[in-house]
Amino acid sequence: MSLTFASCEKSNDDTPSNNTEWKVATSSKGRIIYKNSKGEYYYYKNSTRISIKEWECGTHNGKILYTGPRGGCYYKNSNGNKTYVDRSECNCN
Repeated sequence: MSLTFASCEKSNDDTPSNNTEWKVATSSKGRIIYKNSKGEYYYYKNSTRISIKEWECGTHNGKILYTGPRGGCYYKNSNGNKTYVDRSECNCN
């Protein structure tokens, strides 16, 4: 069995590397989020790769919503803990 993967296309200020990577989301700040074959998540800023573990994807009752690497949608409560909400609340595409 043979698998073929394509790299994401270059878009705006984003500069995907030559490694295999996939566009997985666009954050609420307009950042294109990529995932590589090692399972790392990141975006590009001025040709520099910025590693991330979560990204902003909207708001819920005035609190910033985040999406994590496994697709969970949550906000950080007053104690700094994650409070999960339905994934449909997150607006990343």
